[in-house]
Amino acid sequence: MPSRRKLREHELFVQVFKAVMEQLGGNVGLTASDWRVMAVGMGGMIYGGFIQYSQKQIAAKAYISEAQLSRNLGHLLIAGVLVREHAPKGNQWRYRFNANLAHMGDTADLMWKRAMDQGVMI
Repeated sequence: MPSRRKLREHELFVQVFKAVMEQLGGNVGLTASDWRVMAVGMGGMIYGGFIQYSQKQIAAKAYISEAQLSRNLGHLLIAGVLVREHAPKGNQWRYRFNANLAHMGDTADLMWKRAMDQGVMI
């Protein structure tokens, strides 16, 4: 059996599920800045679907104010695109993509995460 080689950072990829993305495209409640925030978040997705950027970094990359970013994150939470969880340390929130929309990580984790997120999506 060939040994598994470690993926380089530029080789990492995110799985995006076509049917859910198409369904999300019909959501007229999402604004253009919501889509920009989602695109920046997908670009900064790390293992487990979490977003590695801080809110200041996302706002700077999407060319919006931090107040607008807060509203956009709220829209994406309501639409079921993002899931908010408590950080392991401190009193902060961290955001990850709903596993029914996008996933980065082991496929073994994907099935139970999708089942867990099923009630949250759109």
